Amino acid sequence: MRIAKNFKSLVTVLFLFAVTIMASGQTLEEAQKAYNAGITANSEGNTEEAIKQFTACIEACEYLVEEEEDEEAETLQYTVEDVLPNLYLNLGTEQLQNENIEAGLANLYKAKETAGWYGKDDVAKKAGDRIAKAHYAEGVNKYKASDLDGAVADLDKAIAADADYSSAYYVKAVILKKKDDDAAFKATALEGIAACKRSNDTKMLSKIEDLAFKHFLKKGNDAKVASKHDEAVSLLNSALEFGENDVTTLLLLAQTYSAQENLDAAIETGNKAVENETNGAEAQAKIFIIIAEAYAKKGDNSAACAAYKKAAVGQYAEHANYQIEHVLKCE
Repeated sequence: MRIAKNFKSLVTVLFLFAVTIMASGQTLEEAQKAYNAGITANSEGNTEEAIKQFTACIEACEYLVEEEEDEEAETLQYTVEDVLPNLYLNLGTEQLQNENIEAGLANLYKAKETAGWYGKDDVAKKAGDRIAKAHYAEGVNKYKASDLDGAVADLDKAIAADADYSSAYYVKAVILKKKDDDAAFKATALEGIAACKRSNDTKMLSKIEDLAFKHFLKKGNDAKVASKHDEAVSLLNSALEFGENDVTTLLLLAQTYSAQENLDAAIETGNKAVENETNGAEAQAKIFIIIAEAYAKKGDNSAACAAYKKAAVGQYAEHANYQIEHVLKCE
């Protein structure tokens, strides 16, 4: 009984070994067959079929390499892996040109993915660039159709594909400004500026800075006029992040600080405005009035007098001299 049992076990092992050999042989044959079918399909311009066949070839080869350490299968696998990412790239590009956007993007993403797997950095770069451009175009189209959320989603995908795509940041910023989302608008503008600096895109850098600066300056001035001093300070400081040392913004900020009774900040900001004012003594005189008033509120008459004397120029002379002679009675 023991001999019969052992014999039966041996037969079973030999049978399984034989099946494995047959399966391996068939798998290699199928891999070669798929490869040849892929070559034929590609030569006939049927890229989708070529991708299908080459993918089947790679899967079969991977099995053989892992299970059998088959060198022939490994060589075949490397051969196919070298061309597959380009096929996805070409197919996706063609589909985009034919306005089959969804399929085109799907294949470009596949091109980027497989290029990453197989070390095809040039193909990955090309795919990423085309993905970014396609999503950017979709974002612009959705913006024109007033689909603002959809536009932002596509622009985010463009930026994810190319972190230096400065135009995508600009259009996204325009949309967020329209949506009155100041926090997201500011963050996007700052990210766009960083991208412009990385890519040395000075033209778009100026556009983004100008867009953000004018937006926050206007909103800051509106808040100041409405006596919303805390809001005005925040907005005007945001404006200065995009228009550093802008005299108009510094002047408005100094006035707002003074209205808040934040007198030291008013004086410091006023002095900074004077340093950056290049339009002559009369232009500076307007700022010295604000500085003088802040010193007077602090009870520092000596400093107030000195500031008023600097403000006694042109149209501001009458007011400054009155303060000097009749209010502060400066020496």
